[in-house]
Amino acid sequence: MIEIYNQTKQKINQKLVKKITQEIFKNAIHLAKSVCQSMKPICQLDQKNAEISIIFVGEKKIKQINKKYRKINKVTDVLSFGLWKVVRPLAEQNYFGEIFICYLRIIKQAKIFKTNVSQEL
Repeated sequence: MIEIYNQTKQKINQKLVKKITQEIFKNAIHLAKSVCQSMKPICQLDQKNAEISIIFVGEKKIKQINKKYRKINKVTDVLSFGLWKVVRPLAEQNYFGEIFICYLRIIKQAKIFKTNVSQEL
């Protein structure tokens, strides 16, 4: 399950975000299956039972999170926190973690790199 939380004033295309996340899960699971047999817990996961939270935040919030957890006092586009090794063994759970996205930063980077927001996401 993909949970999306929008803590910004910007309108987020949740269908697009879910589609991108599902494709990432699909590729990650396929890669894990082909690379290492010792990762059997990952190999048993699929898109139906994997869980992740995606939180869209503003520049101030992502800067606070970045400073707190990475000791970097700057705005960034994306921060991710994988939880399976921290919380409990991967075989016992399906929650992959959280991804914080600064949507304003994504918009700015799309302009800088002369691409669109969908591609930058």
